[in-house]
Amino acid sequence: MTKSLTLPWFPLTLLTGIFFPLNATADTLEELKQQLQQQRHLLQQLQQKIERLEQSQPILATPPKSPSATATTAPPPPPVITKGQFNNAIQGPDHSSSLEWGGYVKLDLIYNDYGSSLQVGDDTLVPSLIPLKGTAEERAGDLNIHAKESRFWFKTLTPNQWGNFGTFVELDFLVSDQGDERFSNSYAPRLRHAYATMGNWLFGQNWSTFMSLDSKAETLDFTGSVAEVSVRQPQLRYTRPWANGSIQFALENPETTLTDIEGKRILPGDDLWPDLIARINWQESNYTLNLAALVQNLRANTLIESQVVEDNQWGGALSFSGNLKLWSPDNFKWQVNYGTLGRYMTANHTNNGFLSPTGEIDTLKLFGIHLAYQHGWSQQIRSSWVLGYAEVDNDHGFNSPVNRLLWSSHVNLVWAPTEVSKFGIEYLHAYRQLENGQDGAINRIQLSGRYDF
Repeated sequence: MTKSLTLPWFPLTLLTGIFFPLNATADTLEELKQQLQQQRHLLQQLQQKIERLEQSQPILATPPKSPSATATTAPPPPPVITKGQFNNAIQGPDHSSSLEWGGYVKLDLIYNDYGSSLQVGDDTLVPSLIPLKGTAEERAGDLNIHAKESRFWFKTLTPNQWGNFGTFVELDFLVSDQGDERFSNSYAPRLRHAYATMGNWLFGQNWSTFMSLDSKAETLDFTGSVAEVSVRQPQLRYTRPWANGSIQFALENPETTLTDIEGKRILPGDDLWPDLIARINWQESNYTLNLAALVQNLRANTLIESQVVEDNQWGGALSFSGNLKLWSPDNFKWQVNYGTLGRYMTANHTNNGFLSPTGEIDTLKLFGIHLAYQHGWSQQIRSSWVLGYAEVDNDHGFNSPVNRLLWSSHVNLVWAPTEVSKFGIEYLHAYRQLENGQDGAINRIQLSGRYDF
């Protein structure tokens, strides 16, 4: 920028008065006019000289601003925390990863017309703990209030040269042996999910690939029906998406569960092969369909009650499930499951195989059907009716206390005043019959309140 040397008119006039004073004693007005004309001419010459002097000056650099000026004009620093790449996630100052967390707080008030030998049987439906007729448990009622289903989760997303790397971890407090109901009601958190994703790959603990979340019904009871495929376990999964769905392949954690001649459960812990699972998912605007196949190896190579057991058998199962949207907002969901399902069906109420007195393993076939219809009474009020039926083929010529037939029914009314809260009441009836003819049933009324955060 050129530094201006133009003089203001007031100093210029003063200089003019000093060097070119007016002759106040001029004799005539004409002489005075001539003097003024001469001075005007001299002023013009002086102005021209000043302009030529300005043009001949070198360009001077702009002086640096003082620290105080810089501080007042510099833009404010960027915020340390910014919005992340998904939902309500946040980012740190380096913008490398997005973090989101959430969960819900839930309170359950449950009245059972029985008293379970294990606390978990009072908290949620465990089919194998349905009390049998004539037992002390069947005659005892129980009121149970707990908040163990409350949960907390967090997930991250980090872009890199191979795509987005994501993680998800979730905890709740059910099935905990810590604490009691006398004074603290303290319960240890348990791991529900802990997995990472990279592109089409997932590794860690998640819902089994054999399970369909699309057919999961809304119940206040944590478990759901007696005939659902429901299991979480460590796995390695690959998903190949297409326009209307996806195909998935997974290697998942194995666990052989066997029943001996007396009806006792045996867990050999000798598995060598992962469970192999494939699933096809098809989705349209008003329905979803899922077909899954499971192959597992049942193996025992150990000493059981002074008997050497060394055998293995392969078993398989199929699951067909879906979700059909009816007139809005009603919907219908279903699962049809058959095969060597064992621990994959509702809380492992049936084992995968039978261990004969000679130490041989035979697979057990299990059939289950799960149906759920949900009706919306208004935008905030809805009801669900959920029915489950399961039957086991114990065709091994023995008469022992193992489950042969189970069924359950849930009916509820849910009010959701906001998107993050809901309150409801539910009635549950469940029944089981053993292979030896014994049977029993439960009735439960549950009130629940839940707030998501």
